Amino acid sequence: MTAELEEERALVALTRWVGETLLRELDGDALAALRAAPVAEALAAHGLGLPAEAEEDAWLDERAADFHDLFLSPTGAPLVQSLWQEGRYEGGAAGRVRQLAESLGLSLDAEAARGAAPDHLGCILLLWAEARGRAPEHEQALAQDHLRWALAPLGRLQARGGFYGALARLTAELVDELAPGG
Repeated sequence: MTAELEEERALVALTRWVGETLLRELDGDALAALRAAPVAEALAAHGLGLPAEAEEDAWLDERAADFHDLFLSPTGAPLVQSLWQEGRYEGGAAGRVRQLAESLGLSLDAEAARGAAPDHLGCILLLWAEARGRAPEHEQALAQDHLRWALAPLGRLQARGGFYGALARLTAELVDELAPGG
């Protein structure tokens, strides 16, 4: 395997992991998979250290509380494009992302999107990973129209620090790589 192909696979794997992690709180299975994932080095380089096995349960409980406070509570900051750009759920961005998913043969119903809005940043990143290499026009549309908005809420999350602050920094860098310049 060439270095270029390895980098491409790592980018897609990292994008998928970030998308999945933004959509739901971490659990034991996700943590176990993360330890074996090809993105483990990238995560460690961005300050996303994992707990020792003896501390795993307490660490997961803390991350669950953080996830709730940051993304689900009324004072949190859901990473939903329509909400940030139009002040409401199911805005124009949601319809456009849903159409892109359908034209890729994917569904963004509540179950497939883990209950998230179709224009949730996690869904958008997962769609980008699906489009990468197989549908360049979809990949480009997602990058051009559905990623850079997230830099503002990611900046707020970075300021909070901790695991999700480090994840927000990594995600912002990923957005810059996937959708350079704005």
